[in-house]
Amino acid sequence: MDQDLTGLSMAEFIECDSQGGIVIPGHPHRRFVMHDLEDGSVLLASVGGDTGAQRELDETSELQQLLDFAATCPTTLRTPTPRDA
Repeated sequence: MDQDLTGLSMAEFIECDSQGGIVIPGHPHRRFVMHDLEDGSVLLASVGGDTGAQRELDETSELQQLLDFAATCPTTLRTPTPRDA
C-alpha cells in the first residue's frame, strides 16, 4: 500500500451481508462515502455527523417511546384534506 496511514488506528475486520450492508463496530447509524482506490483498497470517509439531538434520541429509550407514541396518535394518522385555492 502506497498511502501514508500514519495516525490511523488498526482496522477491524468487517463483512458485507447478503444485501451489501456492513456494520462498523462503534459507528452505529453513520453514513460513509466509499472510494475504491487504484491499489484495490477501499476508503470510507464519514459524511456529516450526528447532531447532539440525534445522538440523544438514539441513546434515550424514553424519547424513542415518546416519538413512537406521537407517530401513532389519531391526529398524526389523519389523512389531510385538500384546501381550496
